[in-house]
Amino acid sequence: MDQLANTPEDDGHSAETLGELSKIIRDRNAVDAYAHDKEWRGPFCFVQGADPQFGMIDQWDRKKTNPDEIQWEEDMQLMRKAVQDINRVSPIPGFFVVCGDLVHEFDVNPLKMAQERDLLRILSDIDPIVPIVLIPGNHDILNTPTSGSVKHFEEVFGPEYYSFDARGLRCICINSQYLKDFPEESTDLFRELREKFLAWFDGEIDKAAADLKSGAIEHAVVFQHIAWFMNSPDEPTDYFNVDFEIRQKYLKKLIDAGIKACFCGHLHRNGGGIAGPNGELDVVITSAIGLTLELNSDGQLVRGKNPSGLRLVKVDKSKIEHAFYPLGEMPDKVDLRH
Repeated sequence: MDQLANTPEDDGHSAETLGELSKIIRDRNAVDAYAHDKEWRGPFCFVQGADPQFGMIDQWDRKKTNPDEIQWEEDMQLMRKAVQDINRVSPIPGFFVVCGDLVHEFDVNPLKMAQERDLLRILSDIDPIVPIVLIPGNHDILNTPTSGSVKHFEEVFGPEYYSFDARGLRCICINSQYLKDFPEESTDLFRELREKFLAWFDGEIDKAAADLKSGAIEHAVVFQHIAWFMNSPDEPTDYFNVDFEIRQKYLKKLIDAGIKACFCGHLHRNGGGIAGPNGELDVVITSAIGLTLELNSDGQLVRGKNPSGLRLVKVDKSKIEHAFYPLGEMPDKVDLRH
């Protein structure tokens, strides 16, 4: 990955290329961080965010299309506030996970790589002890992933899907684009990639079920970009949810396995709900770190008045609790007692 042209700000990291910054962040991955810390040893917390989407304010809200005019300083300021919040939390979070749409630009080009470089710069300011988990969204890997989009994501951010254990918590990180079908974009390659992913995902669910039953892990959760549903498990297929048929199939699998929660983004506002006959599965949609969205009186998506923010998740031996905090309002002290 080559040195890029100047991006919106020279913040003291200007000597670092996208490739150098990528290595810094990928070296802080949770798989390596928890290689020898997989078993339960007491309550802990982690922070979840979604959709920093550098460039969205200019490209989506202001409808700018000329790459020379597109800036993302406002998006960066919001991400900086998120980093400040994460660095204030005590005890130190077990990890920070971003559930997709890291930047706005779809195509792999200098604009996208500049946005990615600035995101990685700011992420590198998170306390080095905090592992960083980056999940692909449609803007990162395309609505219908290709070999090229997957290759680029993995070079810059790490694997498109994988799992890790952190202190008794099984974390299944997925590429939710394989749960959506865009018929006009579907290709034989995409179907092959999806088949491979679904076989892996089925195996991970089965493994989590067995490990939960044996007591090898205490809880299991999924991190993904697109949520299974926005409000109700039975709602129709929409751009902002997983396709109905595959949703019903996998909600049953997740519930039967004992998966506790799925943490998601994509909607740019808080949402989700519970699934299962007894509310066994918590589907949690976290609003954006970046630009938030809402529906106006005509049902059209517009810039939201709801605040950007982060979700603080507390993991106890018997339960998982979470709360959303607008940027700047994350508590400094987290009470992890029963």
